[in-house]
Amino acid sequence: MMQVMVVTTHEGVPQEFYGAKLIGSRSFPCPWYQKVPLSLALSPRIISEVARFKPDIIHASSPGIMVFGALAIAKMLCVPIVMSYHTHVPVYIPRYTFSWLVKPMWMVIKFLHQAADLTLVPSAAIGRDLLAAQVAAANRIRLWNKGVDSESFNPQFRSHEMRVRLTNGEPEKPLIVHVGRLGVEKSLDFLKRYCLSKIHHLFLSIVCFAKIYSALICFPIDI
Repeated sequence: MMQVMVVTTHEGVPQEFYGAKLIGSRSFPCPWYQKVPLSLALSPRIISEVARFKPDIIHASSPGIMVFGALAIAKMLCVPIVMSYHTHVPVYIPRYTFSWLVKPMWMVIKFLHQAADLTLVPSAAIGRDLLAAQVAAANRIRLWNKGVDSESFNPQFRSHEMRVRLTNGEPEKPLIVHVGRLGVEKSLDFLKRYCLSKIHHLFLSIVCFAKIYSALICFPIDI
C-alpha cells in the first residue's frame, strides 16, 4: 500500500488530507507576491519527520524555496528526487520586476534540475524551453499531463440559471469563464486580443479577486 507524506507551507495545517499525512512548515510571504507563502522546510523537525517516514522517492514542486530543502533532504537520505516544473519564472520575471534577474533565475533552475533524477513538465513547449536552456538532459525531462477532477468538474453541475446570469439573459451567446487566481503571468490580455478579433457578441466571466481586475473590466466586449 502506497503511503504519502506532504510537507507544505504554514503551521497548523490539518494532520491528514485524502489519506496523506501533512507536515506544516513556517513560511514567509514572497517579496513580489505577498499572497504566495514561501518556506525552506529544512528545520530539524522537518528533517526528522521525513527521515522517520523513510520515503522511497521525494517529489518537489519547482521553482521555489522549498525545493532547495527537498533537494538537501533527498541527498541526506540518499533518496531519488523528482522535480515538477510548474511556474515558468524566467518568462514571468520581466512582467513583475527587473529583467536582469532572468539570467540568474535560469542559473538557479539549472542548479536544481541538474541535481534531480527526473524533471516533469506540464507542457511540451516548456519542455523544449528547458532543453534549449540546457536545464536538464533530454532523457531526464518527461511530460506530465494534468488531469481533471471529473467529480468536482462534472456536467451534472451545469446550471442554465447561472448561464443566463453570466450572459445577461442571452444564454445562446458564446460564453468564456475563467475561474482562478489572476496575475499578469496568466496573460489574460490574450482573451481581449483574441475575443475582439475572432468572436462577436461574446460574454466573458471572470471569477476571482485580484489587483488587475480594474484593468480587465475595461475589456471592450460584452461582459
